[in-house]
Amino acid sequence: MKHLLEYHSYSLNEGGKALPGVRRVTQQEARETIANMEKELFPLLGLTLNHNAIVIGSATHKPEGETSGDIDIGTQVSLSKIDATVKSSGIVSGENWMQGLQVLSVSYPIGGNKENGYVQVDFIPIKDKKWAEFIYRYPTGSAYKSAVRNWLLAAICASVKEHVEYGEDGTTPISWDGLMLKLNDGLFDIHKTFLGTKRQQLLKQGQIAYEGLVTIDPVELVHILFGDEIKPENVETFEDCFAIIKSEKFIHKDTLDQIIKEFKRFLTRAKLDIPKEIE
Repeated sequence: MKHLLEYHSYSLNEGGKALPGVRRVTQQEARETIANMEKELFPLLGLTLNHNAIVIGSATHKPEGETSGDIDIGTQVSLSKIDATVKSSGIVSGENWMQGLQVLSVSYPIGGNKENGYVQVDFIPIKDKKWAEFIYRYPTGSAYKSAVRNWLLAAICASVKEHVEYGEDGTTPISWDGLMLKLNDGLFDIHKTFLGTKRQQLLKQGQIAYEGLVTIDPVELVHILFGDEIKPENVETFEDCFAIIKSEKFIHKDTLDQIIKEFKRFLTRAKLDIPKEIE
C-alpha cells in the first residue's frame, strides 16, 4: 500500500519502506500481529479497532498465499500522541515519523514475538472512518492496486472544469473552477489560476486561489463523479470505474478524452503501469 496520494496540484506523495530490519508477512501473520496490537499496543494509544482505528491497505485482505509488505492502520488519534507513546512503550524496535507525508512507521514484532522478526506498521491519520474505508478499500478481484482506481477518480476531478477563462490566444485556459480530491480530507471545489498579480503575467505552474470542502461522504463523491445512479459499491476497482466512464450514460462523457489523458499522465508520474484497457 502506497500512502497519501495527495491530489493537491495533482502530484503524488508516497510513503515507502521507512524502516530497516522489517520483512513481509503472510495474511495469517498480519492477523496475528493486529490481534497482538489490539491487546498490547492499542490500549496505550487510546485506539479501538473499528471505532477510532481501522485496518487499511492489503494486509488481511489478500488471498492466503500472498504476502503484504506492511500493515496500515488508519487512526483518529494524533500521530504526535502515538509517536510519544510508542517511544516509551518498549514494544517497537524502531520508529520514523514522516511528518510531511503524515505517516508514522514503527517496527512491530510479528505476532507480538520478536523472534518472528518485525513488520512495518504505518499509522495514517484519517478524518472520517466511512470515507477512509472507501478510499483505502482493498480492490478484491482487481488486476490493479487501489492507487490506480484512485488516480482515475483524480483524473475525472482534474477534467471537470467550469467558468474557464482563456488567454489572449483564445484557446489556452488561464483560470477555471474545478474539483480536487484529497485522499485523507475529501472532495474540494477549487479555483485555479495562472494569472499573476499583474494580469498580463502568467504563472508557469499556476496556483490554487481558493479551495473549499464539497464532501467527505463517499455517496456524494460517487454521485458527483459518476451520476446519481452509481453507488460506492459500484466503483470499488479500476475495472468498475473504467466500465462506467466508457458507457454512454457517463455524466462526464464529453470530457472522456481529457480524463484518459490526465489518467495516463498521473500514472506515469506515479511510476505505475498504464492498464491494458486503455493502452
